[in-house]
Amino acid sequence: MYNQLSDNYTKTKPVIITQSNPSGQISQFNVDKFSFERQYYNFNNYGFGLDPSTYSVFSSLTELKDHPQMGNRNILDVFLCSKNIGKEKKSWHQKRKKQDDVFDLNNWKGPWSIFEETNIQKKKNEEMNLKMKNNKMQWIKDHPTKEVISNKNTKNKQHRRNMKEKKNEVSQFHLGQIEDYLGRTYMYCHPEHQYDNYNNKSHYIPKKCNHSWNEHTEGVNVLQWFPNTGHMLLSGSMDTTIKLWDVHNHKKCLRTFKGHSRGIRNLYFNQDGTFFISTSFDKWVKVWDTETGQVVSRHSSGIQAADAKFYPKNENEFLCGQNNKVVVQWDIRENKIVQTYNDHLDTVNTITFIDDDKKFVTTSSDKKILIWEYGTPIVFHHISEPSLQFVPFMTLHPNKKFMIGQSMDNQLIVYGTTGKFSLNSKKKFRGHISAGYACQCEFSPDGRFLMSGDGNGRLFFYDWYTTRLLQKFNAHSKVCIACIWHPLKPSKIATSSWDGTIKFWN
Repeated sequence: MYNQLSDNYTKTKPVIITQSNPSGQISQFNVDKFSFERQYYNFNNYGFGLDPSTYSVFSSLTELKDHPQMGNRNILDVFLCSKNIGKEKKSWHQKRKKQDDVFDLNNWKGPWSIFEETNIQKKKNEEMNLKMKNNKMQWIKDHPTKEVISNKNTKNKQHRRNMKEKKNEVSQFHLGQIEDYLGRTYMYCHPEHQYDNYNNKSHYIPKKCNHSWNEHTEGVNVLQWFPNTGHMLLSGSMDTTIKLWDVHNHKKCLRTFKGHSRGIRNLYFNQDGTFFISTSFDKWVKVWDTETGQVVSRHSSGIQAADAKFYPKNENEFLCGQNNKVVVQWDIRENKIVQTYNDHLDTVNTITFIDDDKKFVTTSSDKKILIWEYGTPIVFHHISEPSLQFVPFMTLHPNKKFMIGQSMDNQLIVYGTTGKFSLNSKKKFRGHISAGYACQCEFSPDGRFLMSGDGNGRLFFYDWYTTRLLQKFNAHSKVCIACIWHPLKPSKIATSSWDGTIKFWN
């Protein structure tokens, strides 16, 4: 090395390497500017650089690749890379997918088209997937039992519950042939029982019991007429069975439905009677085919359901009141909850549709009556009064302008279904004992009479217009829990009790 101190060149003393650095010895070499910049830019761009003591200027990329320091690596050089290599480097950057034809409005993405996966991204994804696969296989080998348990608790839990519940579902037809000589099942109603005669004849209170069914072994909680015709009667009992009875002909049990492990709480038909829904104390809600006796769908949120009803405008959905203060809206097709209505403070007992099925009313053990718009989880109207007691059952008047509920203070209370939903203080029906029981109340189809069950097994009949008690008689030996008026026949009713009997009155 030379140092220009003056006009004359003087030779400096040679550097003697005597001191060692903590990381190694320091060596000094003379490197020309081009070679230094070449290695500098190579290191910044490609992450490598050659030893300057062995480096020489290569005339081609082939000589650089064959250098002993390169090994088998595919190395590029900033000053020797070809045009093709430059294009390959550009392909590493992200590109948008083709935008297709601008006149194709359905497929044209414009500036919002997604990016294509680059070569580097593909390579990284492949390496990551391979690494994850190897790690998963190794983990399964080390923890075989835990993996099986995890899968059961996540993906297969609901499926296993449904399969286990399906094994307990049995339906038995009690007659010899399900079809007659014309291929008609018991779903067919003979024309003589199809006519609507209460438009021509006034209704009157029944006088005597024509027939009784005693095949249930425990109390019968709920009764339902077959919609529109009433030629069959559906009953649900605490003995876990559901039975379908013939009313007009031989008056025998047509079919028995078994699928719940505990007592039946509520039953409701859909509009044409082809299906019905059942709620039970075993926390399951099931939809049954009335003709074949098979379970169409089964639903459970893990909470006991108190009441469930089909939505009249879309029977693929139903509302279910639960013991956890929530009303849930189920979609039968997807078997999942699509909406929740949460504003009560205790068990939701009843659901009643009003206002042309646009709204529904819920009653709860928290002594409140809430009115909701279907599909909107916000309370539309709130009824809560100091004198209001727990209402375990509610029904509509045939003109759908009033709703009446069985109150725990031994009276029937009436509210309007429009406007302010105010209490009708002039219409209060007293005389029966219903405290502690969810006794059903029902109107005659013409709206003239109102009947109600009683905790002592009695049946009460009131005049709707004057609220006067017209008649009462002993119907059962225990609580008369359900009473329903025939939809077509003017004076026929059915009642059920906790003594296990069902009676048909005329």
